[in-house]
Amino acid sequence: MDANKLEFLRNLNFHFPHFIDNKMNTKRAKIIKLLQQLPSGEKIPNNIVSLKAFYDSFTESNNKVAKEFLGIPTLFLERETEPLLPDEMFGEQNNVHQFSHIFSELWKLNARQ
Repeated sequence: MDANKLEFLRNLNFHFPHFIDNKMNTKRAKIIKLLQQLPSGEKIPNNIVSLKAFYDSFTESNNKVAKEFLGIPTLFLERETEPLLPDEMFGEQNNVHQFSHIFSELWKLNARQ
């Protein structure tokens, strides 16, 4: 996926988490499938994707340790994605207009299926 779709999906995670009651969220999976069908724009460099995935893979366990053993909500402040990426990828492109465009394209694809 391109940078805009990944940022769209990252923001959507607040509303469509990966898992619900320890089961894969089928609605989120459908959204990803539709996103993958849309034409791609500028890609995020693989090293950035790998770095973000690495950090994200520890979020759940870090938060569990923080809550159970330290009584705090999180061990670390969440890393922002934007500073890791070139400025031009997340400048004016990723505004409400861009997300609305992605949403409308997803809606059209969903209606055809």
